[in-house]
Amino acid sequence: ETLRSSQVPANVYRLSTFITQLNQLSTTFGFSSNVMPVPLPINPGVFNFVLREAYVEEQPNWINLSKDFNALENGGFIWTTEESGYRHITLHNADGSKAHQTTSGEWVVKSIEAVDEANATIENLKEVASPLIKTNLFALAKAGRISDDAFDKSHDLFDQLAELQSKIGLDGQDLEKSKASYLNIHAWDMVSELSGNIERAGNERFSVTSHETMGSHNFEVAPDLRKFNKLLSSVVLDEVSQNQYEALKDYYAKYQL
Repeated sequence: ETLRSSQVPANVYRLSTFITQLNQLSTTFGFSSNVMPVPLPINPGVFNFVLREAYVEEQPNWINLSKDFNALENGGFIWTTEESGYRHITLHNADGSKAHQTTSGEWVVKSIEAVDEANATIENLKEVASPLIKTNLFALAKAGRISDDAFDKSHDLFDQLAELQSKIGLDGQDLEKSKASYLNIHAWDMVSELSGNIERAGNERFSVTSHETMGSHNFEVAPDLRKFNKLLSSVVLDEVSQNQYEALKDYYAKYQL
């Protein structure tokens, strides 16, 4: 239920999850309000039960309510939140603290259809995670390639997805191909941008020579850094190009290209 007050300015939206305990039984409910503090919608003394606030989410603008709350047998619960800007699933302990953010990325969880604790296994997790990771990698490989500077692009989300894949022991040819596509195309973007900067610094036709020697952009294979190093052996780099060249070599070393 959404509670409003005409006496208090609407400046904070508060989503509260309460856990009640009565005769070894427990139940959970939540409500939102733009008022802090919030009056409880019921009087726990009437029913002689203990009421405690397990989790609070606050946002300055608005919190969209959902039916995604799922109580777990261990007292914890599954929830969805838009704290990151995208609705994602979080797992909470019995005391309300966040145990793990189950999903992440620049995409939206539309709903939680069901929770099957009895049959939840690592294989189930792999089955769910594989298409999500693959989809995110595919989107990341193409995101911002035209508008963003190749050397300013953050690869943190790629690293997080790769770490998640490693943690749950997920493998497969499709996933490895998606990861390679991401790494390869961004390597090409960096080589292309560096070649353009070298040409603009006074080395005429360097971009053309680089293209003829290295080949064209593609997702299948990364540029051959040894060939590029040979091209640069007779070139004096300015400070900007030198910094980009070092960043390119670090990228190849980090991701073992």
